[in-house]
Amino acid sequence: MFKKLLGGFILAFTFLLSGCGGDNGELAGTYIEKNPDNSDAPQKWIIKYEKDNYYTQIWVEKDKKGNEHNGTTNSFLIRDGDWLAGKEKHFIRVIDKNTLQLRDDENALYIRTN
Repeated sequence: MFKKLLGGFILAFTFLLSGCGGDNGELAGTYIEKNPDNSDAPQKWIIKYEKDNYYTQIWVEKDKKGNEHNGTTNSFLIRDGDWLAGKEKHFIRVIDKNTLQLRDDENALYIRTN
């Protein structure tokens, strides 16, 4: 009897764990701002997938000469349903794998370029 209960518990636990985990980095890529301000060039994001199911988001900034360099970096973002969250629970909303939205701002859409 004990062996059957233990076997059933292990089987149920295995099924529960198989449903957990990341999305294998489907959001990793380069994204460009869809609706930039009139005078500004579109912002660019690089989303990297790190080991242990973490994402890193990098704002790419341009200097006055037009050279790109890595700006603000947000690390240890975890996919939580429709959101990439870190310290801020609702940081980047996942519309689909090719479209991201900054927070809840409907105008702050970023479209995948690669």
